Amino acid sequence: MENSRMNGARRGLRLALAALLAFASAASPALAEGLFRHVVIVSVDGLRPDAITAARTPVLAGLIRRGSSTLKARTTLPSVTLVSHASMLTGVRPDVHGITWNTEDQKGPLKARTIFQLAARAGLSTAVIAGKKRLKQLIPDTRVTPFFQPGWTAAPVVKAASKLFAEKPPALTLVHLTDPDNNGHKDGWMTPFYFKGVASADRALGQLLTGLDAAGIRQETLLIVTADHGGKGKSHGPNTPECVLIPWIAHGPGVRPGYVLKKPVSTCDTAATALWALGVPVPSAIAGKPMTEAFRR
Repeated sequence: MENSRMNGARRGLRLALAALLAFASAASPALAEGLFRHVVIVSVDGLRPDAITAARTPVLAGLIRRGSSTLKARTTLPSVTLVSHASMLTGVRPDVHGITWNTEDQKGPLKARTIFQLAARAGLSTAVIAGKKRLKQLIPDTRVTPFFQPGWTAAPVVKAASKLFAEKPPALTLVHLTDPDNNGHKDGWMTPFYFKGVASADRALGQLLTGLDAAGIRQETLLIVTADHGGKGKSHGPNTPECVLIPWIAHGPGVRPGYVLKKPVSTCDTAATALWALGVPVPSAIAGKPMTEAFRR
């Protein structure tokens, strides 16, 4: 009888351990099927979709060739940096998140939760490496989401991001490259100087991929490359195709190669896709939807 009780106890222990392992596998985004350990969102400030073919962009062209993409995604109105990034990182429209300005000085609170807050609540690490300090307004707690602004151009931003990936790669990272926007405001969009800024961002993107490879995490990473707005003349903001159309590119293991997305894509979908890819529940309040069409079934 004693042996029978001991055998029963052992069976109970094995069942308990099996249940615990099953729970841990289900709860961990890193272990869930079809999800990623890391998501890196690269926002190329001011990148018009038609500039990808007009400028020298071998890295962007390669990501499009090997990933799923559209050159007809749409950003917010007004089509400006801070408003657009607020929607990109919360998944809701400006009338919900409350960011209506585009200045260095904060004029009110962010009224919606960011994907960084939602990821952190799920126990995931986050970080932002940006070329513009104003994006710090979208980070409610820099102790939870470290914010770095190592420089105004793409090269120092990517250098800092690669260093972070090598030391302790976050689960969710925003990398913000400003060269096209900087040059567009100085000389005009779709000018030779603007194309030079696009090419500079493209080279930096290649260096970022090298950094992911060096850190040994590229095969565990979903890369989303997009933009906050386009531009026309020396400005942007209105509801014109030149300003509101943006590229949206997904690249990584399990992403359909050479695929052109059929469904409409908005900048709000970036937030939903990032959460979905990490296994973080997407709140029903989010207007964006995960772009599951980009992934192999």
